[in-house]
Amino acid sequence: MWGRTIGVVFLLPCAYFWAKGRFSSGMKKRMALAGGLLIAQGGIGWWMVKSGLDPSENSNKDVPRVSQYRLATHLGLAFILYSLYLWTGLSHVLTPHDHSKVAKIGKLRGMVHGTKSLVFITAFAGAFVAGLDAGLIFFHIPQRGKTFLIIQLPYNLCIEILHILPFYL
Repeated sequence: MWGRTIGVVFLLPCAYFWAKGRFSSGMKKRMALAGGLLIAQGGIGWWMVKSGLDPSENSNKDVPRVSQYRLATHLGLAFILYSLYLWTGLSHVLTPHDHSKVAKIGKLRGMVHGTKSLVFITAFAGAFVAGLDAGLIFFHIPQRGKTFLIIQLPYNLCIEILHILPFYL
């Protein structure tokens, strides 16, 4: 129900302002992209939930579980949509400035993009941690079990490490 509500809350005003000619050509492209991604998000959400309702796709037939791959796809697209909405909103509120003359701006931009990438990887890996219950393997952070180094790496533990490691970087 939330997905439908979000779709209506975005698409109806968007269609209204588009029809009234309130969007520039650049904004029309952004809104078309955002609307298309939002509709795709709804389809991916349905696809994800469908995987949890199909007993042939679950190892434990008593507990409905969604596919961790579909969960990660749904979460990843949600982050992309959020970033697009934030970028669009901030571009209307803040005026652009020329920062090319600021010393070391390139290094700062690189650090910002690197940080954004680590946040996305951490969240994306979190979908796999949730989908596989990998967080139940060990409760001690940063140690896993009794030592910091890990000798054997089962799949669930690899996912958990991928989820936690960017935090320390």
